[in-house]
Amino acid sequence: SGWTFTNNEYGAALDIRSAYSITVTFTNNTFTANDYGLLISNVLGGVATQNTGVGRPTLNGNTFTTQRLFPILYQGTAEPVFGTGGNLNGFYGNTHTGIAVGGDLRGSATWPLVTGKSDSTFPGTPERPVTDPLPYVLYDNDLIVNPGVTLTLPAGVVVKGHKTVLPNLIPVDYVRHSLTVQGQLVLGASAGNLAYFTSFADDTRGGDTNGDRTIT
Repeated sequence: SGWTFTNNEYGAALDIRSAYSITVTFTNNTFTANDYGLLISNVLGGVATQNTGVGRPTLNGNTFTTQRLFPILYQGTAEPVFGTGGNLNGFYGNTHTGIAVGGDLRGSATWPLVTGKSDSTFPGTPERPVTDPLPYVLYDNDLIVNPGVTLTLPAGVVVKGHKTVLPNLIPVDYVRHSLTVQGQLVLGASAGNLAYFTSFADDTRGGDTNGDRTIT
């Protein structure tokens, strides 16, 4: 509680390399000027078939400000709990206001709608109502739901697909990151309360995630 995590690739990281899960609480901390404020991963090292533990941090009243990429990154299976009411987290001035996701899901997970404080007057922050959920962005690696694994997403969720420019190619070409379901994807959507799968450039759902304001 009360720490500042700054000027790193990851401000803080839960890097699981075993079958044991991690439950930890982050309260009233500041994550600023990192590439990613918080990493939750079980795919970065160790023996892949044994890395079945899940990161389940509780995030209460933290501030994520001016990350160079995203405030939060999931690599693999992650299941954080986000504070509500007086424990909302704040997301200000990050290059991309959303949750980056990728890697192999080796265990089932439910991803909630994530809302947080947001201030459109903060320098560099596109306007985004606090009631809008942060989008999940397919970024850096494809997201693969492995056989026997279930990913559950609620009604109202926004998932955006990102494309990465391949270097030194003329004409320009891209890697388009995808969601591959080999297990099961469960959507809590209905005719009157939809789930949205759209482009990183789409500002109408989840706000101006790519941070280019009115260009796209």
